[in-house]
Amino acid sequence: MSAIARKIARKAVGKKRKAVKKPKAATQKGVKFSKGKDIKDGAPSRAEQEIEAEQRTARVAKGSRAEKITTGKSSAANFIRDQLSISPGMAARRKQDEAFRRKIANAKTEEEKEMTS
Repeated sequence: MSAIARKIARKAVGKKRKAVKKPKAATQKGVKFSKGKDIKDGAPSRAEQEIEAEQRTARVAKGSRAEKITTGKSSAANFIRDQLSISPGMAARRKQDEAFRRKIANAKTEEEKEMTS
């Protein structure tokens, strides 16, 4: 149906044109961007401040006990041991090693022990 025929049909039926929504603008109305605004280097942004506030709240909710700090001769070894105990990958590896150790210990013959190791 051509545009003219549609117009005549609308007049005959008494319908008005269909409402078409205008596309929204890319920016909000009335928003002006300042030119040459001074940015303070090193000053935390509002988002960073909110994140820090959330972290402080979480720390207080968890318990405000300070973390222990190890110093001395064995501090590096303790740090590595602590990191290994916390790491999910190392926990999975420990479980797998333990399963292999159990299989080898429960093996009845030397062939079974060789196959599992």
